[in-house]
Amino acid sequence: MNTLNRTANRSCLQLIARLSLVIGLTACGGGGGGGGGGGGITLPTAPVTITQQNAPQIAGVAIDTLYGGTSLPIATGVQTSATASARSSTSVAQTVARIGQAAAQQIISQRTETAIVTGAVSTTTCPGGGTMSVSGSGASGSVTYTNCKDLGGVVTINGTVSISNANQIGSIISADAVFNLTVSTVTPANTLTAMGDMHFEIDTVTLAMTISGNSLAMGNTNPAMGNFGLQNYMISIDTSGNFSVLSFRFSSTAINGTAVFAMTTPFAYGAGMFPSSGVATITGANSTVLRITILGDESSGGSQVQLELIIDGGNNWAAPTYHSWASISSLI
Repeated sequence: MNTLNRTANRSCLQLIARLSLVIGLTACGGGGGGGGGGGGITLPTAPVTITQQNAPQIAGVAIDTLYGGTSLPIATGVQTSATASARSSTSVAQTVARIGQAAAQQIISQRTETAIVTGAVSTTTCPGGGTMSVSGSGASGSVTYTNCKDLGGVVTINGTVSISNANQIGSIISADAVFNLTVSTVTPANTLTAMGDMHFEIDTVTLAMTISGNSLAMGNTNPAMGNFGLQNYMISIDTSGNFSVLSFRFSSTAINGTAVFAMTTPFAYGAGMFPSSGVATITGANSTVLRITILGDESSGGSQVQLELIIDGGNNWAAPTYHSWASISSLI
């Protein structure tokens, strides 16, 4: 589906609704280059040269990387028209962060268990079958999922989350995590692989979060969804679901290359699912730079996104081109 969707705002990530039944996440509240990917996830490694011809697609991929949906089932197990392309590495990164949060909570909760023995493993049955095993307590340990299914059997999790430096102060949980996970879905048929490192701080009440890391790679068995990756990333989401910090290199098979994204003016939102204002730059190969200036959300009509390009390595921006959110999303 070629429709972008900002899942992080005002509603919890669609996948969380299913994963909450599997791994014990709390219910959604208010507010809400490139390496080779590692572990067999193939990602492009060469920076892409931005041209007037491919600039709209690169802008679309970058925005989809930020706001696109995960194309994974919501609580009913049915895809909706609000679900976007699964090429959304940041939406997936947020989902992965919440899985990490749940794992950290499991490790932290062991502090209060008087019968915990060093090296002991606590295993529980998942709602739809399979198991979740917790090893360690206090600040470090691991959670291993073995064919762990949600109640309807729509989502299945396998793999391990390794946790260190776990801590909880009030509603805020922080930890360092290493992921080696697969999340399989029935509709659409796909197995998402997530591998990499992440430090996260998540407010379990407001859903504000900050995540960062060196490398997080996402691979999909569904070829239409492609493979994506984040490197040297820093992402902060405030209590309203707005991105207050965005900085990362992204790799995408959709553009067969890598580029560096930096938000220079925070994105603000109105009633739409797309931002209504804000500025960001994307830096590619050969000193090419694309500037994205947001003029309005999808409800504003007319030209909603302004693109400007530096192609000579200097400081001179070429004449701007103007696009709608619909036209940009159709290129992904």
